[in-house]
Amino acid sequence: MKSKLLIAVIIVFILAIIVVNLYERHRDNNVNSFVFPASLKVNNYTYHKRADTMAMIVLYKILSINTANINIIYTPDRFDNTDFKLIAMIVKENYGSHNYTLFVKKSKYFDIKECISHEMIHLSQMERGELIPIDNTKIMYKGDTIYFSKTPYDLRQYEKEAFKKTPKVKKQLINLLYKNS
Repeated sequence: MKSKLLIAVIIVFILAIIVVNLYERHRDNNVNSFVFPASLKVNNYTYHKRADTMAMIVLYKILSINTANINIIYTPDRFDNTDFKLIAMIVKENYGSHNYTLFVKKSKYFDIKECISHEMIHLSQMERGELIPIDNTKIMYKGDTIYFSKTPYDLRQYEKEAFKKTPKVKKQLINLLYKNS
C-alpha cells in the first residue's frame, strides 16, 4: 500500500514539473520586445533568464533611468556567513559613475523578478544621490549615516523604502515583460 502511494506521489510530482515547464516555455514565447537607449547596458553573467532585460525594463520603463552600466554576477561564497545570507546586493563601482555590479545568489529558488525590482530601487536611490555608499561599515541615506553593525537590516530606512516599493515595481515589470499579462 505504501509503495502505491509513493508511486502516485512521484507521478504527481513529475506531472507538476512538466506543467510548470510548459507554462514557463509558453510564457517565454510571449515576452515583449523593447528598444533601450545605448546608454543603458546590462550584462547578465548568470543563468537567470532575462535578468538583463528585466533590469533594463525596471530602470528605463518604470524608474525613468536611461543611463547605467550593470554587470549581473553570482555572489561570491565569502559574502555568506552564519549571521548573514545574501540573496542579492547592488554595488556602485565608483562614486559619480553609473557603473554597478548586481550580485545575486547562485540559486534558482528565489524570485528573480522581485530581487531585480528591489535592487533597481536601490540603484535609483544611488542615482538620485539619496543613498551614498561610504565604506564596508556604513552608508549614508538622505543625509543620515547608517552603520551596518548598529542598525538591523530591516530597520534601515533605505531598505524600508525599497521593500515598500518592490511589490508595485514587480507588478509593473511583469505587466511590461509579458504579452497579455
